[in-house]
Amino acid sequence: MSENTPMKQGSLPSVFFLFLIAWHIGSPIPSIGQWTEAIIDSEMAGDDKALVDIDGDGYLDIVAGGKRAENEPLTWYHYPDWQKYIIAVPSEEFTTEMDTGDMDLVVCDGPSGNCRYYVNPRPGGDPRQQTAWTSRSIGSGGTWVHDLRVADYNRDGRPDVLTNRYLFTQNQNGSSP
Repeated sequence: MSENTPMKQGSLPSVFFLFLIAWHIGSPIPSIGQWTEAIIDSEMAGDDKALVDIDGDGYLDIVAGGKRAENEPLTWYHYPDWQKYIIAVPSEEFTTEMDTGDMDLVVCDGPSGNCRYYVNPRPGGDPRQQTAWTSRSIGSGGTWVHDLRVADYNRDGRPDVLTNRYLFTQNQNGSSP
């Protein structure tokens, strides 16, 4: 592959990541210098985590979500001060890997597998305001959902959502079938 050839999403990086995992199994991690620990939120377990530039300042922010019973809403933390901003509260628990596309978020909630698409209010709105985020259901996995990915799987120009059990594709008007 030449350096000018664009890579399809999920091709080489996934294979490379699996290679790195396989290489490190049974071998010591090489010394790469000193590490600095930063506590982002001592109250958040964060079953879901993602790195994405939510506010468009050029730095990756942290997004995390967890259980309603443990007061772990879908939250983003602004880099570098880690200021906390709530996006949404789960019905039960955000339990799947989160995926981002265009700084929007897709997460699934609890045993019903209800997948929701959260629209980042940028550029016209302020992502620090919880009421600025809008969401809609894109479908239900019918059970706990995990391994969620967003990509244009059917090459129609609109993002689709793949989970451990289902592929949700958008109709032309943007709704899920």
